[in-house]
Amino acid sequence: MLLGAVLILFSSCQKGLTYTLDDDADSLKADGTQLIRFTSFNVMGDSVVSIYNYNGKKQLLGIVTTGNDGATIYNDVMQLSRNTGGQISNIGRNTTFGALFPGGLSKQLSDAGIVAPAATTPVQVNIAVHYPAAATTFDYAVQTFELAGVSGRDSIAFTYTNKHITLASVYFTGIYNGNNVTAIQKIAETTYTYDGFDNLVGSSTKAVTAQSNTLQDAVKNAYGYASNYNPLPLAYEAFLYTDEYRCSPNICIKQTQQLLGKGNTKSVTISRSAEFNENNMPDFEIAFHSDVNKNYKGSYYYR
Repeated sequence: MLLGAVLILFSSCQKGLTYTLDDDADSLKADGTQLIRFTSFNVMGDSVVSIYNYNGKKQLLGIVTTGNDGATIYNDVMQLSRNTGGQISNIGRNTTFGALFPGGLSKQLSDAGIVAPAATTPVQVNIAVHYPAAATTFDYAVQTFELAGVSGRDSIAFTYTNKHITLASVYFTGIYNGNNVTAIQKIAETTYTYDGFDNLVGSSTKAVTAQSNTLQDAVKNAYGYASNYNPLPLAYEAFLYTDEYRCSPNICIKQTQQLLGKGNTKSVTISRSAEFNENNMPDFEIAFHSDVNKNYKGSYYYR
């Protein structure tokens, strides 16, 4: 997601949304270019399935993710609301603490004197997206979340250079329980760089740490691409609700992430090899995650 495990991540909530495939999945696999399902398997046989729903203009309206990867259980429903121009106006998501915040929020809750909830605790988050008058690109978004009786609110502002988002600044109003915290603090900022094909090739995040009230290097990502197509090209929208490299037109085949911090530097690499169909879209992939030393197999289905 947006800033990895060092921040309260941008996500969202909505109840009562379910999707099913109304066609035989095998007949959909080789045809079309619109991703409708992705299934991932690990070496233990666990699987996670994501189903994608669209409107008549082929704009994404929601994602439902179910299954498990080891102890992490996914029962995740996300819904995107769009205005009459097709731009996202609101994002809602129902998920669980373990799936949404795999380690990133526990420290912040602890610092606030709040015991982190169990991994299966339901989480509801909402993002309201703002656009300047007559603009088609958003300039900021406001997130609120509720979990285990605890509420929070933060916001993120975006800076554009030419046609790219080059800076995202996150402001946090605090974790509160019963009383709204109104003091606003800048807690992180991320800068982005691109190649000549509009692919995101790097991001660098600075964040406020427990040791300092100033922004310190926290996370650096580097991305590599093949010339084949991204199966889920989201452009600017990717920065609101999913992996940032989804903004790119080409498929990401390598991600190297450095987690930086005092005495806690860690490097993680995800590398992918894929087979492509006649539309130059990925059909099958093997992804190696160095942090868990596992291969994940994935299948793409299109309409």
